Amino acid sequence: MLWLWLMLACESPTPTRPDLGPDPHVAADAVRGGLDQALQLWRNGHYDDAQQAVQRTYVEHFEPLEPALDAHDPDQRLALEYAFGRLTWQMRRRGQDAAVASAVDALQQDTARALKQLQIDLTRAVGEAP
Repeated sequence: MLWLWLMLACESPTPTRPDLGPDPHVAADAVRGGLDQALQLWRNGHYDDAQQAVQRTYVEHFEPLEPALDAHDPDQRLALEYAFGRLTWQMRRRGQDAAVASAVDALQQDTARALKQLQIDLTRAVGEAP
C-alpha cells in the first residue's frame, strides 16, 4: 500500500492550459455590443454618455486583450487603441452623425478581424504546445 502512495505522490501534475487571457471571440462580441450602445446613446443625443460607453468598452473589453494583441501584432493593437480614442474625440463634435456611425462600424470590423486572427493564432499555439 505504501508503494501506491509513493507512486501517486511522485506523479507529475496534469499539464494545464496556459493563461491566454480573455476569449477573443467573447471580447469581440462585447466590444460590438458596447459600441452599439454608444452609437445608440449618441443618436439619442446623450453625447457624454456615448463617450463614456466607448471608454467603458475599451477599459472593460479591449484593454484586457492588449497583452495578447501586443504579442501578436503591436502595430495593430496600437491602431485599434488609437481608433477608440479617435472615436471618443469625434463624439465630442456635435452634428457628425455619419462620421461617428462610420467610425463605430470601422472600429467594430477592425476589432473583430484582429480578434478573430488572434483566436486562430492562440488555437494554433495551444495545439502546438507540448
